[in-house]
Amino acid sequence: MAEMSSKKPSRTYGSGTVFQRSDGRWIGRYRDGYTASGKPRFRTVSATTKEKCKAALNKAVREKREEETTLDVRMSVKAWSDEWLPRQQKRVRPSGYNADRGAVNNWIVPNIGARKLHELTPRDIRKVHDAVSAKRTQSTAIRVHATLMGALKAASLEGHTIPARIFQVAPPAQGKSDRTEVSVADAIALLKAAETDPRRSRWVAALMQGMRQGECLGLTWDHVDLERGLLDISWQLQPLPYAHGCLDDAGKTTCGKKRAGSCSARYFAVPVGFEHEQVHLRWHLVRPKTASGQRTIPLLPWMVAALTEWRDRDDAPDSRLVWPALDGTPVQPKDDVLAWEALQERAGVRHPDGRYYHLHECRHATATILMALGVDTQVIIAIMGHASILSTRRYQHADLEMMRAALAGVAERLQLTA
Repeated sequence: MAEMSSKKPSRTYGSGTVFQRSDGRWIGRYRDGYTASGKPRFRTVSATTKEKCKAALNKAVREKREEETTLDVRMSVKAWSDEWLPRQQKRVRPSGYNADRGAVNNWIVPNIGARKLHELTPRDIRKVHDAVSAKRTQSTAIRVHATLMGALKAASLEGHTIPARIFQVAPPAQGKSDRTEVSVADAIALLKAAETDPRRSRWVAALMQGMRQGECLGLTWDHVDLERGLLDISWQLQPLPYAHGCLDDAGKTTCGKKRAGSCSARYFAVPVGFEHEQVHLRWHLVRPKTASGQRTIPLLPWMVAALTEWRDRDDAPDSRLVWPALDGTPVQPKDDVLAWEALQERAGVRHPDGRYYHLHECRHATATILMALGVDTQVIIAIMGHASILSTRRYQHADLEMMRAALAGVAERLQLTA
């Protein structure tokens, strides 16, 4: 009788192994990816005979490979974008999701949506760059590139084949920005032109206290302490995106409406733990993006008097917002920009390049004046709520009296001491 060999049958690498259990049943085992903890995941098949077990194992491995092939070959950029965006909506802030959705729908899908993921080339990436750069600023092109790379990295993580050279494509070059600060002379002219504007304090908040547009439009009276002369900037006004609440088991909408805002079961799609409070329709109060954005800053006597007069006027709408629209609802950002541009028209001021000043350039004016006054960097950071304007040093607590003194210097430069 021939001696039985103890050596296991030889199989091609990746095709699994076959062995016999102590009860006589044959087991086939193959590796199927990794677990959530990063350890190899194994699947098994079984049969009464070795031949049947081999056949079952070969079938299982073949089906797994066919599934992987289907995953790689059939997935287009558009199909993956449709899968990726809903995941992104649950992961990032609404403003970030809106930027990603705009990049996908306006630039990525129209230019390379039909391309298969595994067929992508650096030329495809540059095609998106060129499309954006032809109609938008370089900063927009850089933002679209970041969205595209993020989506492709997520696809790679899911198991789709993305050519490695794709991730080596450099983003578009940063163009020279014409952003500058509103000059002191122009700021004074703007405030003089606003003397008859009941909402003058809104522009002072931007020019003297460096408040962002969303912070101004989302400021509520319960965060204004006129007696102590303090302003609690803890929220910003932002629109939140709607999502369909009528999805079936297959993830398809059943309401028949294309826009999520028209769905009768709509809801606001935000990441878990995202703080928000509805003000009106899709407009909500949300927390600033960074912890340094939440801050308390002093109100100088001029601002206290202006806000008191603004609050107590006879025609004040019934609204918790400090600077609402006439009907008490939030001012739309685009209308706020139009009012800002109209003020520049009345003041006869323009950016050095001839365009209107952007609202954000008011913040640069505040920071520039504070620096010219020799105010300590940490005090400026505390007032502005954005360390990257001046320094990468960590935010440190700044005394309110130091901040008050610094802002008094800004008010003097802007001739707001009366």
